[in-house]
Amino acid sequence: MKSLRTKHVTVQAKTKERAIEEALQQLNTSVDQANVKILQEPRKGILGFFQRDAKVYVECNRPPNEKAKLFLNGCIEKMGIHPEIEFLPGPVAQSIYIQIKGDNLGILIGKKGRTIDSLQYLVNLVANQDTHQPIRFLLDVNGYRKKREELLVQLAKRVAKKVKKERKSVKLEPMPAFERKIIHTFFENDPELITESEGTEPNRSVRVRLKTPE
Repeated sequence: MKSLRTKHVTVQAKTKERAIEEALQQLNTSVDQANVKILQEPRKGILGFFQRDAKVYVECNRPPNEKAKLFLNGCIEKMGIHPEIEFLPGPVAQSIYIQIKGDNLGILIGKKGRTIDSLQYLVNLVANQDTHQPIRFLLDVNGYRKKREELLVQLAKRVAKKVKKERKSVKLEPMPAFERKIIHTFFENDPELITESEGTEPNRSVRVRLKTPE
């Protein structure tokens, strides 16, 4: 994977065109994703004297989705797997949904979804570096998040019945932020119950309790 850290280079060559071409190759980008500044015009000289090269300064201006794609492809390539990756419009403004499909992709999900959550965090961090209008990237692997959401909603329904029946709060097992949000959202409009997050990462969990004192 080529580094995304190099954001600008200064290059000298016989011609401006050659200097720009070399700079773009070093930055692994294209001219439409770069800012080019001519620092020095080339000069042919006289009888071999006073000749000088062109000098250019090229700054990478790669958009967030391109940075996300390069970073994600590089990470997956190092894992030795070759899934299908599709970038789609996200569910809300300024968001992009990344669907990863293929066989034997459990390594990308990890235990309790921790790997996919970490990968999503890193993609957002890298892609939105030095960006004035951040884009939220949402990763999913073979529909894992949708399936997990359905299971969490079923869990929330069972817990709701239990708390209302026994009049005692219930603390759920630790969950990543994405899953805790699903639980919180489920109980938002419940007139009797309320949810609270407790603990510190990665052992932060949700407690469901009655709105009135137990």
